[in-house]
Amino acid sequence: MQRSMAGQAQAERERRAKIIAAEGEYQASERLRQAADRLERARLPSS
Repeated sequence: MQRSMAGQAQAERERRAKIIAAEGEYQASERLRQAADRLERARLPSS
């Protein structure tokens, strides 16, 4: 029974790690998108 519970706990830790990694990737992609938007605005001639 302890092995079963340990296996479940390990699976839960791995699941959480994947979620944390995905959130980090999402935040990084958002920052890259924001930077690209700023660069695009900086290249456009002012009206």
